[in-house]
Amino acid sequence: MKQKTDCLFIAYTGINPDLYLSDKYKEIPLKLETIFNGAIAYLGTYVNKKGITFDYIGSYELEKELLEKKLAKNDYAVVAISTTFCKSIGSISELVKFVKKINSSVKIIVGGPYQANIINQVDDLQLQLLLNKMKADFYLNSYHGVEALISVIEAIKNGTDYRQINNIIYREGKKFTVVQKVPETNEIENNHIDWSLFKDRLSTIVPVRTSVSCLFGCKYCSYRTQAGKYNHLSVQSIEKELDAIDQIETVSMVNFIDDSFNMPKDRFKNIMRMMIRKRYHFKWHSNIRCQNIDREMVELMKESGCEGAVLGLESGSQDMLNHMNKGIKLEDYIKGHELFREYDILTMANFIIGFPGETMESVNETISFINLIKPTFFHAHPWYLDTKTPIWNERDKYNIKHSTSTEWSHQTMDSATATSLCKDINKNMNSSTFMSMDYSIIFQMINQGMSLNQIKEIMEKFKELAI
Repeated sequence: MKQKTDCLFIAYTGINPDLYLSDKYKEIPLKLETIFNGAIAYLGTYVNKKGITFDYIGSYELEKELLEKKLAKNDYAVVAISTTFCKSIGSISELVKFVKKINSSVKIIVGGPYQANIINQVDDLQLQLLLNKMKADFYLNSYHGVEALISVIEAIKNGTDYRQINNIIYREGKKFTVVQKVPETNEIENNHIDWSLFKDRLSTIVPVRTSVSCLFGCKYCSYRTQAGKYNHLSVQSIEKELDAIDQIETVSMVNFIDDSFNMPKDRFKNIMRMMIRKRYHFKWHSNIRCQNIDREMVELMKESGCEGAVLGLESGSQDMLNHMNKGIKLEDYIKGHELFREYDILTMANFIIGFPGETMESVNETISFINLIKPTFFHAHPWYLDTKTPIWNERDKYNIKHSTSTEWSHQTMDSATATSLCKDINKNMNSSTFMSMDYSIIFQMINQGMSLNQIKEIMEKFKELAI
């Protein structure tokens, strides 16, 4: 007899399976693991509080066999797919098809930032075509969507009517009905993750979020628009969560997944002082705003166990930084990065190529900038056009045209050119080591005791697959 469970969460992680599974790389002395998914931790904790039973797959790409076994062995009322790291509609369609092939009767809910963003960028006819292509039964029409998710699960579980649940889109045959969309808040202070629910299957690196939304208004980013008002955990709440993680011996590193962990400055310094006082056994890394650091901050980071800073530098051209509304000067980047080098904190620098206003001159300035600061690792990627970002309001000014988010043109560049330039930069840069978008691989190698030179050698081998 099959075991009954209310919900199976499946995370689409965006991982390239070849990096983990290819025979070509079996000679590399590295054991790669599936990094535990933060959306699973948050959603699992939340539904558990509501008395809903759940199971989960941490990575669809790497755990297909486990997923197949779970679907065959268990009776799930609902399968809920997280699209946080998804980059294409085809990926969602593939996952839904995989589930339906094994269990054609289970109801499938698709949620997460990617699909919520996509379905709000199209007209009614395009929406129907899009949803039919993905083939799920329900879609959460909200960036957060957790309350709608709870309501749908309970309705399906209890056989009650779901047609009046706000912030959902539901299937009736081949037609989808959009229910009223209302604001859904996400007060992070009231939603602490219960790590004891996952301790038996955690990876060595776990994600921790201490804030929601962002304090800044960069024109290429929709996070602030989609996530709503910025709110954050108190230092005391962060301490409580880290205390729980510190009790799990298998965890050796925390990834603080806030967009700008070191802002506001005073709060960040107090977090660092708390971590130093507690002497946690794990190390940590995070996204850091390089232009906003000072010597005291970097000293506290180092003493508290920081292994690396992920830097969204985006461009080495002052003109492009102005176009992006970064609100900084290149000199601030240089000063901040020098402090990281002085205190032996690894840097992972990300750059956007092709944002409106980009020219060959500004691209060459970015290349020169990378050569100047020499980040430990770097990645250049083409601009991703999101119509929910502030730059879309200036589409006439820049003559922005697009067929998809990855196929676009404006008055100074197009997506094909940007993609080609990124490949050239990533392949030929000698002053910094290329990293894939999945930079967690670097921290996995650190956890396994590898030296920086060993890590760089392995990343050079991975470059063959990633570029």
